[in-house]
Amino acid sequence: MNPLNMKKNHTLQRTGGFTLVELLVVITIIAALAAVAFTVGPRMKRRADAAKSTQNMRQIGAVAGVFSADNSMKLPALVLPSVPAGTTAEVLWHEGLLFLTYPDVDKSKIKWDTAWWNTNNPFMRNPVMTATSKPKPFKPWFNGYSYNYRITANLGAYSESFMPALASISDPARTPFVVPFWNTRYSPADVAGADMKSFLVDNKMSVLFVDGHVENMTPSEYLSRKLDEMPRKP
Repeated sequence: MNPLNMKKNHTLQRTGGFTLVELLVVITIIAALAAVAFTVGPRMKRRADAAKSTQNMRQIGAVAGVFSADNSMKLPALVLPSVPAGTTAEVLWHEGLLFLTYPDVDKSKIKWDTAWWNTNNPFMRNPVMTATSKPKPFKPWFNGYSYNYRITANLGAYSESFMPALASISDPARTPFVVPFWNTRYSPADVAGADMKSFLVDNKMSVLFVDGHVENMTPSEYLSRKLDEMPRKP
């Protein structure tokens, strides 16, 4: 065999694969990228969910405005005082807003059907609320957005069917309406409570105010601004 051909074949064999050092370098890079993905990926998804939740809350404010225009400029009650056609059970505030948004959908689906919620992903479903959110996972009646119970307590003498007139709220830009939380309603104690922690992103929560704007803040900021006292009694 020609020695030149032997040398050429030998060279091809040496350059056709990876050396052990090269293989170890590739494995190290892959491991580093995987570590970054496992660390940063969930955090980025959580922030994306929080951004979507904020968008949802703005839509909640918009639909609440439509509800008010249809109901003598009153906000929805925590539990609506009248039961609309198509349902025999009490109607929670968020269900009433969904009935308004989806007038052609069977009301029982909105109230009870988890499959409908999973398929349609309505704006009343909080993406920040996960299967491990405590103490409740997602259910149509525990949808991840919570009504400020101070509205009911301070203006409606604790009557859950009380529909507050917008004119009775002296400072709508400082009066919280909705925050992310598992229960249908929340109290000031819930803001700084343990259950709220699973809804915080970067230690912050979104707050929808009665005037329709949304702010992100820490629970301590919520309390230091005395938002827990709003709305004030007349």
